[in-house]
Amino acid sequence: MPVLTVEATEPSMSYIHYFGAALEAYLAVHNAANANQFGSGGAPGAQELGQIFIPPNVYRVFRLGAQFDCSALPATFVISDARIELYCHSDNSTQDFDVTIVNGDDLDFPPVAADYGELLDEIISYGTWNTSLWPGIPSYINIELNALGIAEITAGIVQFGLRSSRDIGSDVPITLEYGFFGLSTAIPIRLVITYTTFPLVQTLPATEIT
Repeated sequence: MPVLTVEATEPSMSYIHYFGAALEAYLAVHNAANANQFGSGGAPGAQELGQIFIPPNVYRVFRLGAQFDCSALPATFVISDARIELYCHSDNSTQDFDVTIVNGDDLDFPPVAADYGELLDEIISYGTWNTSLWPGIPSYINIELNALGIAEITAGIVQFGLRSSRDIGSDVPITLEYGFFGLSTAIPIRLVITYTTFPLVQTLPATEIT
């Protein structure tokens, strides 16, 4: 079966973070409308995903986004399998979590501060990968898309967000629960689609039979 691999370009990969101030409550950080740290992929090549607590009273939440141009898909196709390939540079978590793919239709590329809040209500999982599975060396990991995720793929622009499962659950961090993931041309986020095609069926008007 044909396989299409789409690499997100640097302008089409984003980090959307909120660095809480000292004594700023976790929910204020988590539920903020706007990021105070955001940008497109590029140097230094990897960005955080997850959340952390820095004693005695600082919280930070890290979210990501990716956009894929899938216009190379044919006019008629059925997807049998799709996955996100994400380069895990390092796993800095002492509390494991699921890297979770969510809907990213509301994201802007290049990113804007409001993208942070736009991802807040995106809580339905399109696929997950648990940080406990990291092999211990920088490498690509695969996140298989479920039926909901596959349904988002069209022959056009496709957008996904990436969140920690504990961020989605509003679980207050008490330690480090984040990793660094690739956001550069050298280590881009990829969407890999396996599909089949079928011919267009043309229906002709009936002719009068006499």
